[in-house]
Amino acid sequence: MAQPVPVSAQADQSHPEHAAPQKAPARKTSLPDERIAQVSPDLAYELQARIFDQTATGALAGAGLSVTLIGSVLNDAPPTIWGSVVCFAAAAYVAGAGNTALVEGLFSGKPVLKRLKLYQVMAGLFMGMAIGVLSYSVFVTGQQRTADAEVGQR
Repeated sequence: MAQPVPVSAQADQSHPEHAAPQKAPARKTSLPDERIAQVSPDLAYELQARIFDQTATGALAGAGLSVTLIGSVLNDAPPTIWGSVVCFAAAAYVAGAGNTALVEGLFSGKPVLKRLKLYQVMAGLFMGMAIGVLSYSVFVTGQQRTADAEVGQR
């Protein structure tokens, strides 16, 4: 019994427009191969500690920015603006607590990386809340100034 010939093989190969598409040869990328076996097993702990350090530093900088804005541009902002300072401070505290939990876990020989995700998420949540409260306060202050300017023009 004869095997059916695929349609692409039946096409007239003498005309390029009827020829089956050719695959381009695979290109080599310039990226080096990962050497996972050569990576230090302590690297994950070192990176996690750096993440907590940078999160705490960013949170303290955000609190400082908030206080500076409250003392200057946003001096007539609603009292809720102080919530941004509190949330930034809470984020810095949680990041510091996460770093402490990391060190304590390493010294006690207990696995800590999964537990540290909670600290990381909480610090990010507090920073997000702080940015939201600060943005809200800037918006409300802008609305108040616009309304005051309109009243002053009448």
